[in-house]
Amino acid sequence: MNQARRESYLTLIESLFSCPSGERRAILKANLQLLDDGFAQYLREWATQTLAKLDSDKAYNCTRILNNLNLIFSTFQQGNRASNLEIAIACLEIGLTIFTREAYPEKWASVQNTLGVAYRNRIRGDRGDNLERAIAAYELSLSVRTREAFPRYWEMTQNNLATAYRDRIKGDPGENLERAIGFYELSLSVRTRDACPEDWARSQNTLATAYLCRIREDREENLEMAIAAFELALSVYTREAFPQDWAMTQHNLSLAYSCRIRGDKGENIERAIIACELALSVRTRDAFPEIWAMTQNILATAYCQRIREDRGENLERAIGFYEAVLSVYTRDAFPEKWALTQNKLAAAYYSRIRGDRGENIERAIA
Repeated sequence: MNQARRESYLTLIESLFSCPSGERRAILKANLQLLDDGFAQYLREWATQTLAKLDSDKAYNCTRILNNLNLIFSTFQQGNRASNLEIAIACLEIGLTIFTREAYPEKWASVQNTLGVAYRNRIRGDRGDNLERAIAAYELSLSVRTREAFPRYWEMTQNNLATAYRDRIKGDPGENLERAIGFYELSLSVRTRDACPEDWARSQNTLATAYLCRIREDREENLEMAIAAFELALSVYTREAFPQDWAMTQHNLSLAYSCRIRGDKGENIERAIIACELALSVRTRDAFPEIWAMTQNILATAYCQRIREDRGENLERAIGFYEAVLSVYTRDAFPEKWALTQNKLAAAYYSRIRGDRGENIERAIA
């Protein structure tokens, strides 16, 4: 970076550290052109040179400001999301040079937990490596946040660790899911519905997704446990109180019913369709185009599989839904999802009953 850029970064840092906390977002909005990966790099250089020269009280105050900046950058809607997360991570890792385990064990554990969340959400770098860093940070946090000393923080970090293992890329997939389920269940031993209903519902939903993906044990039983946990989540996640969480859980429930082994196959598909349609009453294209397309895709597949009603009409509806999905899942924006949806659409055209058979096959080939 050139000298002029470095000077601009320094001016921004000095403004952020000297202003009242309530003004920081406005300052960042006025300096969006400086919020890039270079700023994260310069912030680390500045901290290395500056914090070592400060007495303990001033260094402590600087670290509190860095923690505040992390909260801002991790939720900042303006600028580049990937760069904002790099800056948030820099703030946290700089803070750990002052909030050490020896000097401030509780604050150190809190920052480690927050750092784990930042690495799990990170866009830059290798996804697998980021998740390993998240897991390492959560485990460090839990070395202080024990169940006996800090039960509320312990269960929160256990839940975060579970989600990281659920999403983990490295290691054995079956073992990762087993560990995720174990950590979710540990979290739920403290995170009860009575004490913290919203967090409890969130954990039920994430535990259910782990059971839905589970490789080990009996597949039939895993799906039943997933459905039960999703329905428990919906006892708190009502449409009125938590519309987006309710819609997300309805979407997940539709997946579980689509895969269900027990019960009547036709009835399971009907339940999957109903859950998708409920989700889409909140997940509209205008408000949430990407997740609308995701749920619309599941609905299309359910109509392809549908046993009840007219088979020809079910396939027409499936084709219509897939084509609607492709208006969002374009090749340029979502190449892999576009390709998967094209493949499903081809299968629907191949199976199509209405229209000219030759034309349907040509469309499937295309």
